[in-house]
Amino acid sequence: MNIIFSLILATFSFANLHSEIEKNSPACLIAHQIKISLDHHDKKQIDALIKGIEAQENSLKLTAEEKGVSGLVIEKQRELQAQNNLKASEVWLKEKSNDEIQVTVPKKLLYLTIKEGDGKKLNNHYGNVKINYVIKKFNHEFPEASAEKKTCDLSQMIPGFIYGMASMQEGEIRKMYIHPSLAYGYSNTFEPNIALEVTVELLNILSLQGEIPPLKEINPLPELEATQKQVDELLLKNSYVIGWELWNHLKFGRVF
Repeated sequence: MNIIFSLILATFSFANLHSEIEKNSPACLIAHQIKISLDHHDKKQIDALIKGIEAQENSLKLTAEEKGVSGLVIEKQRELQAQNNLKASEVWLKEKSNDEIQVTVPKKLLYLTIKEGDGKKLNNHYGNVKINYVIKKFNHEFPEASAEKKTCDLSQMIPGFIYGMASMQEGEIRKMYIHPSLAYGYSNTFEPNIALEVTVELLNILSLQGEIPPLKEINPLPELEATQKQVDELLLKNSYVIGWELWNHLKFGRVF
């Protein structure tokens, strides 16, 4: 097992590895694969990975639970991220409340008028518009999306975007604060349960009619119960499985 421990050590000093081992040698590539396989290079994960290598060497088989742990890790990490994002999003929305903020849906859809408009006013029968907009995740500096002079059908937008623009006049600029349940919820479009900040300028209301649908929450936020302890335990199991699967590559000098 000395070569295995040498490779493990090489993994965590990979920056110096090139001076000792040819850059594209199997040992170098295997060590790099171990490095990128572990989410956190802490002692417990390294120990679990070594136990997995030893288990494979001793012909121990993986259980059905161990074979499925990789997918479960991803699922539980996402659940935990969703829980944390939802809490942070709701705190952020609460902090936005002040005398200048207008409330469309309490605690879930707020807006601030940046510039008053003087043109036609939006209503539920004219959902085709030309707009400028910038969309950001809450507390993020850089935009996730933006567009200038874009023609769009509001009925195809997220509920918070549609109803955040309610009664806007041409020429008006608003900054909208949207709860995850009126944005992308738990979907994969953005990070799960992320509140959004949207700045929109209504340039023109187009003559083509487009019925705006009733306001409703989309992507209902699931009841989640993931904990950091649960995720940490799954990561250790996953490190064990990674070690088990890596054994043949270490033994035979194969690379991925």
